[in-house]
Amino acid sequence: MKLAGMRISFRTGFHCKLCLALTVVLIFVIFVTWMSCFRLYWNDWNGIDRPHYACLPLQGRLANQMFQYAFMYAISRKKELVILLSESEVENILRSTFEIQISPSDQYHLGSRECSCFRKYEDDWDCAYDSKFEKLEKGQDIHVHGYFQSWKYWKDYEYQIRNSFRFQNYIRNSAEAILQNIVKKSGSNPAGGDVLIGIHIRRGDYLKMSVFTEYGYTTATEQYLHKATDFFRASYKSPVFIVCSNDIPWSRTALGKYNDVYFAEGNKPEIDMALLTLTNHTIMTVGTFGWWSAFLTNGTTLYYKHPFVPGSAFSKQFHGNTSEHFFPGWIGLD
Repeated sequence: MKLAGMRISFRTGFHCKLCLALTVVLIFVIFVTWMSCFRLYWNDWNGIDRPHYACLPLQGRLANQMFQYAFMYAISRKKELVILLSESEVENILRSTFEIQISPSDQYHLGSRECSCFRKYEDDWDCAYDSKFEKLEKGQDIHVHGYFQSWKYWKDYEYQIRNSFRFQNYIRNSAEAILQNIVKKSGSNPAGGDVLIGIHIRRGDYLKMSVFTEYGYTTATEQYLHKATDFFRASYKSPVFIVCSNDIPWSRTALGKYNDVYFAEGNKPEIDMALLTLTNHTIMTVGTFGWWSAFLTNGTTLYYKHPFVPGSAFSKQFHGNTSEHFFPGWIGLD
């Protein structure tokens, strides 16, 4: 009985110490955050001029973050704000992929924790345009959440957005080497006017993960890919198609019978995107990776018209139609 009592006493004491330690850590975090906010509020109360900020915690992988950065770029220009991102958020994907320039937040001795000081706004539709962000006052600190997957947020800054997403040299060089190998195999002559068509086929996780299937994501059909490739065969003499995909086996089944189709496999995502942008035109299926590959290529773009299951939760993110998501001039096919 004494031994059991000692065990209970030990566990109780350990739990009390753990709770105390966690409480101390929590108080410290609250104190640090409060002090950060207090500095900003003190300047405002005393009429001391300071920069104002647009803060957005990055979500998702490469293409998702590209949409978020494009939104942040535009709203910072329109509302006279400084983009506030932590180094870790930027370095992990965007800055390691692109020659992207962001005003360093530590210039003003701030970090991402200051986001909690600002009023929070969230987009109502991830794949459509939410006009409430246009109505924000200039010079108002904002903490935004969302995916912002609409070209309408940054339609006035198309050139600047394209210029921001210049690939790092090592990525561009790797992509160019892969392209030259494919060109050599195909016997084509891009310098002489032969046309290259990039194809991105998104499947993989969209089919295997219940979070996507239950939400209403779709994948493009084999019939769509046949229509899309035939579109370019009818438009150009002897085009060469270059396929990147997260499901190469299915892609080979769908398109492998064609002698003008070549598959790039085993590359990192950023190299695939860079490779696709070295082509002249784009066939995308679904997903943001194909979207940005097409936008940066800036040629004729075909896309799959049915990116969601009608009536699904995902369909509601498009706010009734896809016109605010797919770029103007792109061509939708069934």
